[in-house]
This record gives sequence, structure tokens and C-alpha cells, in this order.
Amino acid sequence: ELLSDDAFCDDYLRANQVALRLSCAACTAMMDALSLPYYVPEAGMFLWCDLSSLLDEKSWAAEARLYDQLRTDIRVVLTPGQAQHAAAPGWFRICYAFVGRDVLDAALSKLQGWVEKKRS
Repeated sequence: ELLSDDAFCDDYLRANQVALRLSCAACTAMMDALSLPYYVPEAGMFLWCDLSSLLDEKSWAAEARLYDQLRTDIRVVLTPGQAQHAAAPGWFRICYAFVGRDVLDAALSKLQGWVEKKRS
């Protein structure tokens, strides 16, 4: 019955589009601020980003270490590229639709601070 309510469905989809667009923009703004490359998504709920400059060596083992550092140091979980069949180590997937905007903003802030500290 709920899905037969066209007005509700239209409003719900419109609100989700706006929320996804804003969450994606927050992710790309952080990546731009850190000068980290990424693929600009045309739709969806993921940002594919290149964190290879943060690896201690260009290997899948180094990608796994980076994943573990992010998870344990700042409690931010990104999907490693190897799990997504990336062509090269260092690519990670950020899912910006899974969590609320407040959680996403907190994670992005922690990630940005961690990267800046690692680079200094």
C-alpha cells in the first residue's frame, strides 16, 4: 500500500537524491582538500578513492596495513580495493549512503585529520 502512494514515493526519492548528493559532495570536498584522487560518481552511494600515496609500499599487503590502521587508529572502515578487484593497491571505497550524515561528517573529519597527521 505504501508504494502505491505516488506522492509519498516521489517525495521520498527526491529527499534521498538530495541527501546522497550532499553526502557525496562532503566526501569529494574532503578528498579535494587533501589532494587525493577519486572517480567522480555519476550516481550511486560510493566514492572510489585513491589512497595509494598513503601506502608504505605499493602492495596488497600495504593496502591491508592501511585498512587496519584506519580501522584501529580512528575507527573508520573503508572497503579496500583488493576486496573490490581493484587493478592496483591503494584504492578504497567510501560508502556515503550507509550512515547518517552526522556519522559521515565525523568519519570524514577523523580521516582528514589522520591523513594530515600522517603527512606531517
